[in-house]
Amino acid sequence: MLYSKGTEYAIRSLAWMAKENGNQARRAEDIAQRAEVPAPFLAKTFQKLAKDGILLSVKGPAGGYVLARLPSQLSLLDIVSSIDGTYDMDGCILGQGKCSDINSCPIHKKWLATKKGVLEFLKTATIADIALSLKKSKTAKKV
Repeated sequence: MLYSKGTEYAIRSLAWMAKENGNQARRAEDIAQRAEVPAPFLAKTFQKLAKDGILLSVKGPAGGYVLARLPSQLSLLDIVSSIDGTYDMDGCILGQGKCSDINSCPIHKKWLATKKGVLEFLKTATIADIALSLKKSKTAKKV
């Protein structure tokens, strides 16, 4: 798995917000319902995202959360790092601890190329990419 369930929920929710106009304040409960994620879990997740400058928390009766940056400036790696901490793929795919060029497992070299590709994907894929796909897809129920 590339990231935690919490990160999956965050990505789905942020993509929904971007698709539906991310600069309009929305309550976490409403976003959770629309993005089909557990509301209590999302509220805690949004607190982390706000702390890390991905969301802004708007106070008051018309308050809620808004995107702090343009969706095109929110990479999946930004979100993974916010929710899961520093993204680390240094663990051995065979479960043999840390893999390195010096201390490598039997498939380390093959995994290294894949790992670099995954990291590049997370750096370059954005919430805007997902939101655009959602807008184009008439059948997309979930993010």
